[in-house]
Order: sequence, then C-alpha cells, then structure tokens
Amino acid sequence: MNAGISARLITTPIYYANGPPHIGHLYSTVLADAFHRYQRLLGRKSILTTGTDEHGSKIQKKAMDTQQDPRVYVNHISSQYRALFEECQIDFQDFIRTTDSSHLETVQQTWSKMSENGFISKKQHSGWYCLPDEAFVPEDQTELVNGNMRTSKESGHPLEWTEEDNYTFSVCQFQETIHKWLKDNRIVKPHLFMGSLDSLFSSPIPDLSLSRPTSRVSWGIPVPQDPTQTIYVWFDALLNYLTMGQKHNIWPADVHVVGKDILKFHAIYFPAFLLANDLALPKRIFCHSHWTVDHKKMSKSLNNVVDPRQAMSITGPEGLRYYLLRQGVPGYDNNFDEDKLVHYFNQELADTLGNLLSRCTGAKLNPEQIRKPVNQELLDLALLSPLARKIVESQERLPNQVTECFEEFNFYQGITAIMDLLRATNTFVHEEQPWKMKDNPSRRDLVIHLSLESLRIAGILLQPIIPGISSNLLNKLNVTNRLWSGVTETGKEPVPLKMDGAVLVQKIK
Repeated sequence: MNAGISARLITTPIYYANGPPHIGHLYSTVLADAFHRYQRLLGRKSILTTGTDEHGSKIQKKAMDTQQDPRVYVNHISSQYRALFEECQIDFQDFIRTTDSSHLETVQQTWSKMSENGFISKKQHSGWYCLPDEAFVPEDQTELVNGNMRTSKESGHPLEWTEEDNYTFSVCQFQETIHKWLKDNRIVKPHLFMGSLDSLFSSPIPDLSLSRPTSRVSWGIPVPQDPTQTIYVWFDALLNYLTMGQKHNIWPADVHVVGKDILKFHAIYFPAFLLANDLALPKRIFCHSHWTVDHKKMSKSLNNVVDPRQAMSITGPEGLRYYLLRQGVPGYDNNFDEDKLVHYFNQELADTLGNLLSRCTGAKLNPEQIRKPVNQELLDLALLSPLARKIVESQERLPNQVTECFEEFNFYQGITAIMDLLRATNTFVHEEQPWKMKDNPSRRDLVIHLSLESLRIAGILLQPIIPGISSNLLNKLNVTNRLWSGVTETGKEPVPLKMDGAVLVQKIK
C-alpha cells in the first residue's frame, strides 16, 4: 500500500449486526460523512468506508433464538444499516461486511504473519469473561455488586470466571510505543478522552485473548491451521480497516471515527496489531460521546432506544442529519429531544434559511430574477448601514471560521456561525423593508443582493451538513462553483436565477 499522500481514508466503526441501527450508529456515520464531504469540497480525494461486524457469540445466539442460519440473520441486519445510510445520503465508497471473502483473507493472512513472527501463542487463558462484551475483563476493572455478582466496571455487564485454551497476544510489549505515539502526536481528539486511556497505561496491559474455542463460538473466522479455535471477534472487526486500506491502496487511515465505548480497542489493541505487522499507525482517532434520552443512557431494558426512522418520519433524513450535527457536541453526552428536532428544523431550516431564499428570489422583490455580484458600488452603500456593514464583515470572516470548526469535527460550532449570518441577514431584510423601495432601486439592490450573497455562502458551507437542501439552494441561485474555494468567488456579472418555484424546506405544522 502507498502512503496515501494524495488520498484520505476516513472510516466509521463497523456496526455489530445483532440488532437494527439506532441513533448513535447514525451519529457516528453522519460525523464521518460530513468530514468526508468537507474534504472533497476542499478538492481532496477522500474515501469513506462503513459496514457491519457480523461474527461472534452474540450473533450466533441471536440467530439460534430466532431459528435462523447466522448468515441469513446478518444479511437481514446488514441490509438495514446499508438502507438507512443510503437514505441519509451517506456518501460511502465502500460498505464492508466481515463475512466478505476478501476480509476473511486479510484476517487470516494477518494472523499467520503475527504467528510466524512469534507474537501469538497458544496457552490456557483464565479470567473474568463478559458474554455481552465478548471480552475478558482484567480483575482491576471488575467489581462486586450486591455482594455476590461480579460485573464489569466499564459496561456493568455480568461476568463469569472462565478457563480455556486459546491463543493470546502480548499487548504490553508495544505499550510504551503506543502511549508515546498517542501523546506526542495528539492522536485522539477531543483530547479530553486521553484521560481514560492514560489510566490504562499506568500498569502493564494484560495479554489479549485472540481466540475462542469453536465449541463455544463457531460463527466466526477459523484460526489458520487450527479448526478447534475461532478468531476473536474484535481482532476480526478491527482488521476491516486494513481490508479497506488494501482494497483502495491507501494507508494509514486519515481518521477513524469511533464512539467513546470502543476507544480502547482503536487506540490500544488495533495499533498493537499494526505494529506487530510493521504497518503505519493511523493519523487521527476522532472520538465522540453518546446520545441519551431524558438524560439516561439508551437501553432496551428502559425501552428508550431512538429509532432513526421514527425521527426521520418527522423531519426527513436531512432534518435529522442537521439536528445530529447541530445539537451534537462530540466531547459530551447529548440528549435526544424530539421537540428540539422539530424546533431546529422549523426555526433554522424552514424559517431562517428557507424563508430568506423565498423572499429574495420572489418576483415582487426581485423582478429581474437575477443575482448580482456584491461589487464596490454595493459595498459603498453597505457602509452607510451598520447592520449591512456587519453582514459584509461576517461574510468575509465566515469561511475561515467554519473551516476551523469543520477541521476539528466541531460541526455544531460551524453551523451556529452560519446561522448567525443568516439571522443577521433576515433582520437586515426585515428592518430595511425592500418591498417599500420601488423609488430607491439602488438601496433595494443592496438589500436583495447582499442577502443573496449570504445565502450563496451559506449554501456552499452547508453542503457537508445538508447536501440535498444545499444543492437545491445553489441550483436556485445558479451557483456553478460549489467547491470550498468558490466561497470567495463572488463573480463579476449578474447571474439569472433558476425558475424553480418549489419551497426549499417545508415547515412542520
């Protein structure tokens, strides 16, 4: 694989196919998609991958409980993820499934190389095993509940003492290298998540069990030359990135987008696997927090898991995309609220954005049906109005401001800045009342075309967030250069508006 100088590999986690997608899965994917779209608008080649993790004991049990063949079961679940992502305009170039034959080949080749190099050995492994997490949990990460039940401190799931023969991998031999790499390069963003990792590096990291007896877990990739063992599902799953990198000839990944509950696997175990194979480490791991409902963690037992399709039935896919990126603060847990979902859709997309476009492109205010460049003549007029001057300054400042936000995945801050400009522009139109300026066409031109310039800039900058709505807006304004660099290209000649009377965003009643 090449070094990926001219291309970027952006990945989502691959989602465990033991149930349908929920709002947290979609949030991870929309975050990665927005960053991927932003990269492409910068003129860079970007590859976005996503997919489903389809092996392991939980899926084996689910298939058994529903009296289905495991492959039939995962086919059904995987298709739900793919359909949701397509409906939400996720611009993925590849959708990997860990049951793909190409991935099986990558996993077994990687295993064989690590085994030949002496990094994997078979021995009796004993410890506290968590079936829901499909992992052994170190003693110091367990606790007794009600005096007699051992549970995982991290997940709260029950544990059982297990002794079995399997293959193990010594993580601690790479521990110092990985910790230094994480700290020196500030790999994990936001940096506040490094605290949880630092505590794990404070003592030797235990050996990682890399296989399970086939008698207990048969649904998975067999260990090469040992049919009595099945490869550990996390080893299998993490190597999906390598499968995708090899396929697209890009490595290392530019960024892995992950939830905070799986940060350890991506920041410790996966780098250890790569080091054991003499492969370059990822450039960035972007970690986000969880979504809650009524400030409580989503869980099936509480019956509060948010179905994305239910939310989409209210606002449509783009309304949900907008809400997740507008409301979601990656470093902190976010509370899902249907009232806010509707509020942002109506107040910001329908009113602030949609109504401004309708006003400024209507035949009454814009009888010529054109968009004029903001030339020096209009700028001279703008200096006479404090609010117009403020809007011009904001238009000039906004592209760099949004770029800084999007580079760090702070889409919520970028959206806020865009909406601040549009709100100021709406206020300007309301105060100037251009519909009363029949006898002052120069002043009316200032109001209309300065407002259309705000809409043009907003339309370009919002493309990673709401691609469909942005496209319709830019179509109406007849904007041809939609790249990020096009934000500062105001043009020199008037441009005719497209004759499209459709409402940009229909308000929810």
